[in-house]
Amino acid sequence: MGAVYSFFSTKKSLSFVVALLVVLAAFPFFFLGGPTPGSTKLFCALWDSGHIIFFVVLAFVFSRIFDVSRWRICLAMLACVFIGGGLIEIIQAQVGRDGNWQDLLNDLAGTSIGLSWFRRANKWVWRARIVSLSACLPLLMSISGELAVRINSFNQFPLLEGFESSIAMYGLKNAQRSSDYHSQGSYSAKVRLGTGAYGGISFTRLTRDWSSYKKFNIDIYNPDSLQLNMMLRVNDVQHDTSGWVDSDRFNKQISLASGWNHLQFSLDEIKQGPATRSMDLTQVSEVILYAKQLPQARVIYIDNIRLE
Repeated sequence: MGAVYSFFSTKKSLSFVVALLVVLAAFPFFFLGGPTPGSTKLFCALWDSGHIIFFVVLAFVFSRIFDVSRWRICLAMLACVFIGGGLIEIIQAQVGRDGNWQDLLNDLAGTSIGLSWFRRANKWVWRARIVSLSACLPLLMSISGELAVRINSFNQFPLLEGFESSIAMYGLKNAQRSSDYHSQGSYSAKVRLGTGAYGGISFTRLTRDWSSYKKFNIDIYNPDSLQLNMMLRVNDVQHDTSGWVDSDRFNKQISLASGWNHLQFSLDEIKQGPATRSMDLTQVSEVILYAKQLPQARVIYIDNIRLE
């Protein structure tokens, strides 16, 4: 009877009630809402952090019901989270959500943080705290990187990218910042084009609202004497969420002569790129430059991507 009384009296604690309500209110979001293919990278990273926060709060609730100073209780809760979190990820994958094991690791990290911080400290508890906090570092670094990109994009707009800041290279593949050739400032992006089916670069972190401008400009330097044929692709969020159909975006073949190529495209032309609708210029989500099945690897330099 004493244990029952203790349990119900604990429930009267305001912090316990608030935490329990947070858990109950947040749980449906494992299956509702969340990132879509058109969501920004920053939103995705922040959403992922919700896994850690949720399980920290859940651990707090458990710490007010069970004696988490006992390691067996902690291990039992971690086992329950592992099984329950794994089932959630499996169910998410079956209902069209993005189920992945990184979310399960975030679940376990949040639980470990909560269990280790809501108990009396000793050297073993401090080691558990350090390990659990360290498990969160990749996600925290992702959030800080995405936030830095957003701030940099905001400050330089309507310059979409000039590569003057090292943060401009965050998340870009097959590219590095270079001072060899540049059409403005001191740097450009050196892009290596492979010999696979498609070789190029994708910009997915540019400022999305282009609706107040008339022209899209990009400078590309071809260091070779041979002409290089590439494709320029621009698409919006709706394209990302409707199956990536080729005819539902702006596609333009471009020929790059040796030296600098200063390319300009009308945003009206880009807007009319999709075959059956108008592109939403307030939600431009991706700009891609690529070449198909090159006989040999090539290099280009990209600079001064901007709106006018």
